[in-house]
Amino acid sequence: MCAETTSGVCAPRLACRPHSFSHLVESIAVLAEDASIGEPTSVSVADIMAVIGRRSYGPLLLVLGLFSISPATILPGMTSAAALVTLAVSLQLAFGSSHLWLPGMLLRLRIARSSIKAATSDGLRKWARRLDRVLQPRLVFLSETPFANAAGLLCALAAIATFPLSLIPLAPLIPGLAITVLGLGLFARDGFLLILSGVLIVAAIGAALAAALPV
Repeated sequence: MCAETTSGVCAPRLACRPHSFSHLVESIAVLAEDASIGEPTSVSVADIMAVIGRRSYGPLLLVLGLFSISPATILPGMTSAAALVTLAVSLQLAFGSSHLWLPGMLLRLRIARSSIKAATSDGLRKWARRLDRVLQPRLVFLSETPFANAAGLLCALAAIATFPLSLIPLAPLIPGLAITVLGLGLFARDGFLLILSGVLIVAAIGAALAAALPV
């Protein structure tokens, strides 16, 4: 079976869901090249979810985190858009939803193919292959309920922290990195990475409070 995208075309999902970091990056990179998906110059959030799946919080949060720290966010509004989608996704994880739902407004958000190319650069693919060799399930219970729900709440806080930090150059990289690590931890079922993401999220919240509160 294939998943229908916003353009009415069945997305060429791989034979199975992304099973490794490098596989996930390659799956998203395909969207930048396949003209049968989306519009000539862009694809939608729905198109991306058709590849990742609606039951996979880890891969989607990982993709959102990678996008938020990529050169694509240089474009005005991209940082806030990524944070908005991340907030919607992470709150559902926090409340234990088994089937990911996003409002039509978010599903129709369009991302330039050039931005996807920038977010899935050759450098990232190389690092993804290297990480695949060291990633392994550790402290797996931290990637399961109720700890996964707590991770969703922390991720939501990181997304919220992005909004005040977006007024400061490069500052959104802090929550973006935290979301990336959290998504990778859920995807790889690596509790060590989830603990690390918690530390990064606390740092992001501290930075956001410092930015928002008057001196």
